[in-house]
Amino acid sequence: MDRLSRLTAEPVTTASYTDTSAGLANGTAALYAVAPLFRGTDGNLTEGAATALLATPVAAPAGFAGTSLIEGTTNSGSVAFDAATGEITIRASGGDIWDAGDQGYFLNQAIEGDFQITARLLSGPTNTSAWSKAGPMIRESLEPGARSAMLYATAGNGVAFQWREITNEHTALAQVVDAASLTVPIVLRLTRKGNVITSEFSTDDGKTFNLAADPFTYEAGLPARLYAGLAATAHNSRQVTQARFNGLEVKKL
Repeated sequence: MDRLSRLTAEPVTTASYTDTSAGLANGTAALYAVAPLFRGTDGNLTEGAATALLATPVAAPAGFAGTSLIEGTTNSGSVAFDAATGEITIRASGGDIWDAGDQGYFLNQAIEGDFQITARLLSGPTNTSAWSKAGPMIRESLEPGARSAMLYATAGNGVAFQWREITNEHTALAQVVDAASLTVPIVLRLTRKGNVITSEFSTDDGKTFNLAADPFTYEAGLPARLYAGLAATAHNSRQVTQARFNGLEVKKL
């Protein structure tokens, strides 16, 4: 590991770390080493044995990064982007995006202030579970228990809007479209204005939008900077679900 370069001057204290170093290339694996830190009896930090791992940058749309949220040890998600058509294929494992912590894959970008995220679901998510899900998500951080809001289609339970109001606490849900009425393509949209998240959907290719659920207001104010993008989960950590989107747009308001 003599060829490795240190990426951080300070220890990483969060559950994830994004490498934005120059020279990374989509599809080309990079070797990383991760070492735990222990505080000795003298109060000083001591570095433990390092673990080596390979990671491959994904072909994400410009300005977006792919993040795995505790998907499991045997499967992990990915994203493929066709620049010519604008089509995005997102794949994900994970137990679920729900309850007190999320497991899945999140294609995201950081954005400050008021904004709107829109995406057209073309197909999926594939049926790894009736509750496999995919759709636009807004979240406070990349931690599994972060406050969040998501409008998504499922394999067997239609379209739903869900939100986590308190960090590491349970998630709430509002049913939007039942399974028998769900057809694709369908356009899904989330809007952030201050502490209010509004969810909408369109069945006429974005010409008109319907309110998916009552707008939700976070009583404890949201920070200026949030993460917005497409999220998916297989609701089954032994399998990988897949969904296809196009028309992904995150715009400031």
